[in-house]
Amino acid sequence: MSNTYALRQRRDRVLAVNGPALEDGWHATHGVAVSDMSSAYALIELSGENAVHVIATGTEFVPDQLSASVSRLWHGFGNLLYRHGPDDAYRMHVRSAQFEAVWEMLGRQMTALRGVIPEHAATDQLALAGDDAILPYNKAI
Repeated sequence: MSNTYALRQRRDRVLAVNGPALEDGWHATHGVAVSDMSSAYALIELSGENAVHVIATGTEFVPDQLSASVSRLWHGFGNLLYRHGPDDAYRMHVRSAQFEAVWEMLGRQMTALRGVIPEHAATDQLALAGDDAILPYNKAI
């Protein structure tokens, strides 16, 4: 089942997620240029009651506040950040070339939060859950 949607990056740019295959180039009849971005971004999904705390370590982000764009900086990394699905689930599209650095930063922030969020201070509940589920090629690196 395909879940197709568009993300507004700025006034004149959108990213179609799981959209139909389109030919690259200028489409004069619609007045748009199309570029295949299939390999440009890596997707990280964050979910759970503390996901917003992890996000807040690196950017101002108010989940219930509407924004004209999903473009954000998180710890200096450009990304596309938005709520997706349940109220405590978020998606962060990061440039593929920056994925490993962002992944490492996520780990650091979760480690730091273990000492700040009292109910998780003595547990391992804040973790990069399921490395194979989120990052299937992690073991090959």
